[in-house]
Amino acid sequence: MCDKLLVYWFTVECRVVPLSREKMTAVISADQLGGVWTPERALDYLLLSGLLSEAVWFVGQLGDWKAQIILSGAIHHHSKNTVSSTTRSVM
Repeated sequence: MCDKLLVYWFTVECRVVPLSREKMTAVISADQLGGVWTPERALDYLLLSGLLSEAVWFVGQLGDWKAQIILSGAIHHHSKNTVSSTTRSVM
């Protein structure tokens, strides 16, 4: 069904798109993006695209457990406040 080197899955309009490390590495190498494509930039793109859980996982895979805890807490706090503000009744 999919490669063994699956990074993660994400859904785009009811389509599941598998991402493979091997293919990503090949594209980055072919386009000579090694100096531009950094872990910080990848994390920025995950956060900007709204893939918050994936961003927490990614930071954990990099070994930065402190940033992983901070991101988890920030996401939890944000989601808690977002849910409470949308459930208030307007009078």
